[in-house]
Amino acid sequence: IPYLDAILDQIDQADRASWAAASCKVQGLGTGCDEKYYNEAFAGDAIVVSVALASKVKGYKTLYKEVSQGKLQKIETRVTKDGRTAAKIMPIKFGDKTSPLLAGNTVEVWLKDGTTEAVREFPDPPINGKVCAVLGAGNQTFLSLTDVLDRMFLHSEVVCLKHHELRSYSSPHVAFVYQKLIADGYMAEFSGDGAQGAALVAHPLVGHVHITGGVGTFNKIVWGKTPSEQEANKKAGTPVLKKSITAELGNVTPWVIVPGGEWKDSDLSHHAEQICGAFTGNNSCNCMTPRVVIMSKTWQHRERFMHHFRTHLAKEKCNPPYYPGTGDRYRRFLEQYPDAEVVKTELSMPPNSQGQLLAEPGQRVLDEQTPWALVHKDLSAVKSDEYGFQTEAFAPILFFLTLPEENSDEFARAAVKVCNEKLCGTLCAILVVHPDVEKSHPSLVDELVGKLEYGMIGLNCWLHSAYIIDRFPWGGWGHETLRDCKSGVGFVSNSLCIQNIEKSFLRTDFVSPGHFKRNLSPPTEIATVLGGLMARPSFLNFTRLFRTMLSLVFSGVLKALGFKTLKAGS
Repeated sequence: IPYLDAILDQIDQADRASWAAASCKVQGLGTGCDEKYYNEAFAGDAIVVSVALASKVKGYKTLYKEVSQGKLQKIETRVTKDGRTAAKIMPIKFGDKTSPLLAGNTVEVWLKDGTTEAVREFPDPPINGKVCAVLGAGNQTFLSLTDVLDRMFLHSEVVCLKHHELRSYSSPHVAFVYQKLIADGYMAEFSGDGAQGAALVAHPLVGHVHITGGVGTFNKIVWGKTPSEQEANKKAGTPVLKKSITAELGNVTPWVIVPGGEWKDSDLSHHAEQICGAFTGNNSCNCMTPRVVIMSKTWQHRERFMHHFRTHLAKEKCNPPYYPGTGDRYRRFLEQYPDAEVVKTELSMPPNSQGQLLAEPGQRVLDEQTPWALVHKDLSAVKSDEYGFQTEAFAPILFFLTLPEENSDEFARAAVKVCNEKLCGTLCAILVVHPDVEKSHPSLVDELVGKLEYGMIGLNCWLHSAYIIDRFPWGGWGHETLRDCKSGVGFVSNSLCIQNIEKSFLRTDFVSPGHFKRNLSPPTEIATVLGGLMARPSFLNFTRLFRTMLSLVFSGVLKALGFKTLKAGS
């Protein structure tokens, strides 16, 4: 517990401004960038890192307090309408009901068939005295930090973290946040390339590997360097990795809109905006970015929904394609789908005088703009090996798939079948179900959640908020195996130590203030202070926030009057 408290103190004292500014440079954002897009990227490290990390730390503190008392509290369960056992893990404490983002939400952990109670067992510590190698993600900073917490405080492992090359700027900041653990010899961290990552994995002192990344990298680590070697080793059951491994990989994420119910026009706009924000955020380089929106061809609101979606999309500027390979993947998709609807909007960051988009590290010359691309498909035209359904784009490509079924229940069951059988990956799936449909089909949501072969399911919401829930198990479907791994093996952040997990299920209201929207990030000065406040709520941090807000208001007034603008916080 003192180590966890020390992490919270270090988050509060971290230089969030320089950390976040460095992240923006990696994303190709700097002087001249549209302010709201810069603020959003800045908040990704200044606020999101602090909130996600602090949330997980507090979850592990709760766990350790229970462990110190000698008994893990029993968790309430229910039997679902299809006979499954689901553990209710939210709300269970006061903050669950008062948080402006989470109030009204519920989270259940669905257990594997045959499990009748939520058994909680703290994992046995490793007996071999070896190190866990954590291979950090390249697309989000907070993932590496929370992976470290999971392996150290839930699995009792000493950790060596290798930062992704894009996130090398995080090294001094991570070292600061985990200062006490590093000083006492429980953790090490470094930046390196793929060769150094391979050397770490192969090191004789490493006994376990955890990776957040792509399935291609996973297969190289576990099964061999080349596709032919991988295939041969899979057939023979002889992985080249002789160590245990856990992983969180990618997904062709489905977003199923069930027809039926009295949708208001504002409802259509709300859900179109949520999908648009989830699609365009981080230039579509998130593991849970929506990839296939599934609708009924005869849904009476489909055209109106698409109108709202295109309206929201037209307002979104494109960020530079900073993530390695984005341009190549994008072009391969357009070669496969030459009839794609390409929506070209402005760049959030203009090119330099040579017409180049540059980014750190090393002033990389980025690819040209990758405009939003929409691919429209009817199920009747989908091939058995449909490229876009078997390949995660990790680029701004979004499919809209129509099915022939009209009725809510028939469509929903057909959509689940498509998700399970035609789309690659098992990480997460989203369902949108109008309350009228739930009332007329009271067992439908339970049936759909039970049948979806995914590790995380959201009802009416993107799963971005799941990562700030301290006890939300995150990972691919609980039945994934090394031999046929698509979205990962194992769950992270299972701070309730629940056994036999198959999936996590987050339910929100049909329209909720916690649903994802872009361009709501505060100015960088406020984001910097807010990150500390959310990690360590205190009178001092409240005072800092108030002073910063007051300074910004005063500076705005002076600017409006024609005076020289004061720097916020001065």
